[in-house]
Amino acid sequence: MTCQHQGKSYWVSYDPKQKLFRSGDPDGGSRFRVKRDQVDSDGILVWVGAQMMGGERDLLAFFGNDTKWLRHFYGNGSQVMHRCQ
Repeated sequence: MTCQHQGKSYWVSYDPKQKLFRSGDPDGGSRFRVKRDQVDSDGILVWVGAQMMGGERDLLAFFGNDTKWLRHFYGNGSQVMHRCQ
């Protein structure tokens, strides 16, 4: 899927068979660890740990049939949602 945030576009993909999450977002981390996924008739929801400088950030991605989004969770309790297609 293709996501946008602050005028930038990037791609995100997930293979549920191989449990492989990938992203072309330079701000989203470079290594990913799939913590959990859920596949049902609405789509795929996947919780990922993204390696960042000195730590890990949680990401939650929804690859839905109608709706697609990616949420970034930060250590201070805030979160940012990116809309995707």
